[in-house]
Amino acid sequence: MGGLNKTQKIEELIKQYSSCLKEQTNYETDSGKYTVTRHFTCDKDINQVVSELAEIRAGREMGLS
Repeated sequence: MGGLNKTQKIEELIKQYSSCLKEQTNYETDSGKYTVTRHFTCDKDINQVVSELAEIRAGREMGLS
C-alpha cells in the first residue's frame, strides 16, 4: 500500500478484512454520529489475551497498578 492515498488505503483494508467477523457500534457525540467497525482477524492468541487481561485486572483490584 506504499503509494496509495488515504481513501485507497481504507478500500484496500476493507477488501483485505472483508471475510473476517465484524462488529459495528454506533456512537454519538456533540460533533456528530460515528460508526466504528471492528474486524476480528484472529491474529492474536486468545489464551494470551485473556491471561494478560486477567493479570491487569488482578493487579488493579489488588492496588498494584
